[in-house]
Amino acid sequence: MGSFKLKLVTALLALSLLPLAVAYSTFSNAADRSVTAGVDGQLEAGLRATLAAFAAEQQEAKQEATALANDTRVQAAVGRRDRRVLERLLRGHPRIRIETPTGFSVGRATARATETSASLVGEGPRAATIIASTRLDGELLRRLHQRAGLRGIDELALVDRSGAVLAVSRGVARGRLPSEHGSVATVVLAGRSVRVAAARIVAEEPTTL
Repeated sequence: MGSFKLKLVTALLALSLLPLAVAYSTFSNAADRSVTAGVDGQLEAGLRATLAAFAAEQQEAKQEATALANDTRVQAAVGRRDRRVLERLLRGHPRIRIETPTGFSVGRATARATETSASLVGEGPRAATIIASTRLDGELLRRLHQRAGLRGIDELALVDRSGAVLAVSRGVARGRLPSEHGSVATVVLAGRSVRVAAARIVAEEPTTL
């Protein structure tokens, strides 16, 4: 199926509305300027490391979608609309789904996730999009926590536009966190005084191969 052309497209689902906040437990006297300044430096470094870890997660998803798009077995099965073969080929890829302009699809969409896709550009039934989803949940936050090398007292949280906590890297947290990009503040979360920095994760520029 040499007539296939591969085009990578990065898409965003809900993430533009979901800032990633890194919440740090601090000393009891968080209002002390010298203490707060030190915590903020650690907080910002942790946030940068977390965003780099998230970028690595997205890159891995992109590579997975690209590898499947380059698989001639996938290309042939898409052209034939062979659901059975495609389901077998996707067995080891639970976050992947395939969609076509005619409505034929294999795999399930993931709620609250970012998506990276590889488009198979061809005529008629050969056109399809292979989509890799990264679920935005506590499991992702735990992976990011580990990949970023954060300390045991550091936590990650996903919040919505209003700042309501949707997921945390450990335990169960309730309440609200600052959701404005670049904001740093001291808040009370689950009965603890914590210093919080928020950063909005943005989509990458589309890449064409």
